[in-house]
Amino acid sequence: MKNSVYPGSKRREASQQKLEAVLTQSCILLPDDIKRNIVYEHYSPGELIRAAYDDVQNMSILFDDRIFITNSSVEGREFTYAREQTLTLIGDLEYLSGNLHYASSVIAKTDVELATLSFQAFDRWLVEEDFRRYVLRCIAEKGFRAAARHGQDMFYTPVQKVVSILLNDLRYLNEKRSVYVVNYTHHDLAELTGLSDRTINRAIKRLVEQDLIRIEHGRVLVRASDIHTLSDLIA
Repeated sequence: MKNSVYPGSKRREASQQKLEAVLTQSCILLPDDIKRNIVYEHYSPGELIRAAYDDVQNMSILFDDRIFITNSSVEGREFTYAREQTLTLIGDLEYLSGNLHYASSVIAKTDVELATLSFQAFDRWLVEEDFRRYVLRCIAEKGFRAAARHGQDMFYTPVQKVVSILLNDLRYLNEKRSVYVVNYTHHDLAELTGLSDRTINRAIKRLVEQDLIRIEHGRVLVRASDIHTLSDLIA
């Protein structure tokens, strides 16, 4: 883990405080024996965090910002099929299913921090009810999104696919404001939907023409008052 922060460093202390603050917000306790066994990893935007088919050697918690999950086609084309946000587990599905090779590659979308621990420490932590509920919720959410994506791919139009991604991003925003900035570029939307950049541009143009979104400096802006109307498009 080339980006690891080793015990005793000031950066480790800062990472630990940040992790504990994030866990506390979700009512998850960090036992002292688990705390001592955590290694912190830091990645810059675009860095490969985990590679598909590599051995799964530990469990990680994403506790700062976001990642993209990617796969490759037979022709070598890479496509992004999901993105994950703060407090997502990496390696959970593989470990708990008994498949100890990563199913997909994980790439940092932003500056990312991970808290990594051994499987033995992870198993001990699962004894804690609050953490166990969190793990079950993570797995259930991933399964639900996979099922929803399958239906989306079969029946959604390009406009509906774009709206679905935009609304999924907005669900992570807790602030009450009149206008939200979606942290995706047009190319990000193309990767996440599997559509071409040209098709994404046409879908965005249609939404702008309907006055459901705005584009400023290459970013998508969504008015809070339009979220309900956007939701109706994919209902």
